[in-house]
Amino acid sequence: MELHCSLLSSLLADVDEERRLTVFDAGPALPETVEFFSQFKCRLYFADLYDEDVLSQQDGDASDSDMNLSDRFTTLFDYPAHTKFDVCLFWDVLSYMNEPALRAFSQALNPFLSSNTDIHGFSTLKASTKLPNQLFAIEQLDRLRVRPREGRQAPCYPHPQVELNKLLYGIGVRKATLLSNGLLEMLLKVTDSPAPVTR
Repeated sequence: MELHCSLLSSLLADVDEERRLTVFDAGPALPETVEFFSQFKCRLYFADLYDEDVLSQQDGDASDSDMNLSDRFTTLFDYPAHTKFDVCLFWDVLSYMNEPALRAFSQALNPFLSSNTDIHGFSTLKASTKLPNQLFAIEQLDRLRVRPREGRQAPCYPHPQVELNKLLYGIGVRKATLLSNGLLEMLLKVTDSPAPVTR
């Protein structure tokens, strides 16, 4: 299935082909995305969070869970200390994280972000919106290839935009638009003042 995304298109259209890019992709290394970024001087980091145990182990005692999640994400994001991402592709992974996981994820990623980092992702307008079990890949500047994800779908924790702004550490929604399939397409930004971490 194809999905047209105007916000992602505008983000990618501004990328200078001569500039060396560092890209974070929360999903697996799909061939379309790899092929798309091959036109740039680019280093790609695929986290494949959908295939990590961290998304299926988000329950338990709150304090223990928060610490465990923080350690897990920090271990997953074991990138060179000087790494700064120019582009982050979250896809819909934020909707598979509960509140402690969102905080832990954004805190662990924060050292690799800068005020120039462009972030794209999907959410839902309402928490009741059902999320399809799917993977996203960039096929062209204005078009994604969406395919079913194999295996069992992880538990979903849809977060409206207002909730994401409260929960994400150092990241806020800058612009959002509702797509025809019910997903909320978002551009996010790195904020100067991260939201306080609450336990």
